[in-house]
Amino acid sequence: MRVAGSLLRVASAAVAVCALAGCGATAARPGDPVALAGTPAAGTPAAAGPTAGTAGTPAPGGTKAGTPAAGRTASRSTAGRTSRPPLLVEQMANTGNATQVVTVTTTPGQAGPVLEAFEKVAGRWRRAFGPVPAVIGAQGFSTRVSESTTATPIGLFTLTEAFGTSANPGTALPYRRSQYGDVWVDQATAPTYNTRQTGDADFAKGSGERLWTETTAYEYAVVIDYNRRPVRPGAGSAFFLHVTIPVPSQGCVTLRRDRLLTLLRWLNPAAHPIIALGPIEAVRRL
Repeated sequence: MRVAGSLLRVASAAVAVCALAGCGATAARPGDPVALAGTPAAGTPAAAGPTAGTAGTPAPGGTKAGTPAAGRTASRSTAGRTSRPPLLVEQMANTGNATQVVTVTTTPGQAGPVLEAFEKVAGRWRRAFGPVPAVIGAQGFSTRVSESTTATPIGLFTLTEAFGTSANPGTALPYRRSQYGDVWVDQATAPTYNTRQTGDADFAKGSGERLWTETTAYEYAVVIDYNRRPVRPGAGSAFFLHVTIPVPSQGCVTLRRDRLLTLLRWLNPAAHPIIALGPIEAVRRL
């Protein structure tokens, strides 16, 4: 959404509820897991995170090496294995063919929105990183988003491309470095509404955000494919996952710079990545 005054358009005086660097509250909540140690190579799934099916200790009577005592079968019993609560991605109704899923949710009693990322490896889901604090639109989540709101849309959306004023940081997603004249059109009456236009510094193709000028918010950004195929005039435009800045979001999801870089380097178009946005109960139904 638009960045006002060389930042984001602020249609609300709400204060962003985030605990990320550069925002009003910078300290992560106690107990928040940190992002993966180290940075994965472009397109390489992260190796950290809990996995399903962790083997437990041998049943009573077995040897230290795990060999069953005489008279017992060699098959391993599920009794004694460590169980874990299901991951959020495992509770979702349908993730399609995606093997990378990002979720941004709010939960009653929780301080603010939380981002998590999951990947499917050998047919099983595991957490790639998170949960970490994030920022959403000043009006929260909504199913009714337009050019006159500052809400983040509820739903499931693909993540197919990225851009930024800095060079490609190592993402496997198609990436465009913003250049003079790059504009994301938010003029609802323009035939180019909710598209990026190049060589349009004078807004001849439609007014919108001058992407090349937003060197902080749009240093790195992932396009959230809301209202893109097909485009509905006036239903909202320019929804991105981008670097947090110290003003409320106009509907975008923002993340601390270092965490966004980790996410960018993890995302792989071959995994058909998607993002699920909304209150946690709504996300479970997606």
